[in-house]
Amino acid sequence: MAFMHDWEQIGKKIKEIRQSKNITAEDLAQEIGTSISTIFRIENGQEPRALNLAKLAKALDISLDNLLGLDNSKDKISDNVSMVKFIPVIKNLFKYIENNFVLEEDNIITQIPVPVNKNIDFGIEIQDDSMIPRFHIKDIALIKRQNLLNNNDFGAFAYNNYFLIRKFYQVDSVIHLVALNSDYEPIIIPKYKKKELKILGKVVGKISWIENDE
Repeated sequence: MAFMHDWEQIGKKIKEIRQSKNITAEDLAQEIGTSISTIFRIENGQEPRALNLAKLAKALDISLDNLLGLDNSKDKISDNVSMVKFIPVIKNLFKYIENNFVLEEDNIITQIPVPVNKNIDFGIEIQDDSMIPRFHIKDIALIKRQNLLNNNDFGAFAYNNYFLIRKFYQVDSVIHLVALNSDYEPIIIPKYKKKELKILGKVVGKISWIENDE
């Protein structure tokens, strides 16, 4: 997913901040869990993965808004940087209050930037290989909150105290949650068990965790 930023200027800023704090590229790479070559590519203008960007901001002790030039500080990069919003990314833990899904701060593993004009409310980090080849472990499924889905939609569900990303089908009053990996059996939910299933939203995109450092 591409965001319309001036990545060359952002890369220069990352390098300037790193050097001003006497942080080597090797130390920064170790801090965010990537390679030195990736740090150099980012500093030379390659768009980083969203999670790398969040980790870079944390490692450099700077806000994402500041790093992206979205605040009004003296470090602002460009008036041409497009507007983004930051959405929470969560894993398996969730909570319901009065039948409403609640994102609790303790369950948020990071925040990532997405275009402000996109209807994306939160992300779920993929925990297994049930949706290969569409989603891999550590990918982030981007979710639009809604409680109704059409057949063939990819949805986010809460079931048996876990998040699930599955393909949705409903035949008569029976719901089928289907994995793309044939090693996983479909989850079949009859009418009398529907209250145990919560539809959290529709999957509208993803951010891939996979990165080639070669």
